[in-house]
Formats: sequence, structure tokens, C-alpha cells
Amino acid sequence: MTLRYLLLVTLRNRVKCFAERNTAGGITMLKINQLTKHYKGSDKGVTDVNIHVEKGDIFAFIGHNGAGKTTTLKCITGIHGYDSGEIFINGMNLKENVCKCKKEFAYIPDNPDLYEYLTGIQ
Repeated sequence: MTLRYLLLVTLRNRVKCFAERNTAGGITMLKINQLTKHYKGSDKGVTDVNIHVEKGDIFAFIGHNGAGKTTTLKCITGIHGYDSGEIFINGMNLKENVCKCKKEFAYIPDNPDLYEYLTGIQ
């Protein structure tokens, strides 16, 4: 029998991350160490985010508007750069292996833009 528990992490006292953790061990799918991203001229962003998601974990971001959920996701996908910290996807550092990391996951944005002049392959 696999032991599972609920992990609650507070990010900047605003965003909450929930994960059902498989304690039997496994592959680290996503690891974020002290991720910090702030926008110029604003205090908005995220500060010192730490997340560890293993294979088989169920994970969700929950928080109010402006809490940093989308900013964190866009940093993970490489859409936004970040000020400091580390992001690992399947053990690969995102900054060192951008193309390889992007091949390891899928991202569906909240506003999917359709480009009429591109084919599906492009």
C-alpha cells in the first residue's frame, strides 16, 4: 500500500500549492528552488518559491488574482525569465537545457492564441 499525504506550501503568504505526495519515492518531475521573479517598477511577482513534484503527484495552484500562479507557470515553461532560483524538469536545469526541458511537458495557456498564417507543424 502506498502512503499518501497532503502537502500545503504557502508562497509569499498569498499562493497555496497543494500536492498529493507519493512517499514511496520516484522521479522528480518538477523541482523549484527559491524561484524569484519581480516585474520592473512593481512589487508583483513571486519570491522564494520552493516546489517539489514527483512522478504520480497530483498538484494544483490555488490563490486569488495577482497571487503569482501564472507568473510561476510562465517561469516554468520558459515564457518568462526569472531573477533568481533554479527550475529542474525531469532532473534537467531549465536555464541550461531550455529546448530539452520544453520537450518534456505540455502547456495550455489561459488565453490560447490562434495564428491563422501558421500550420500545425509550425
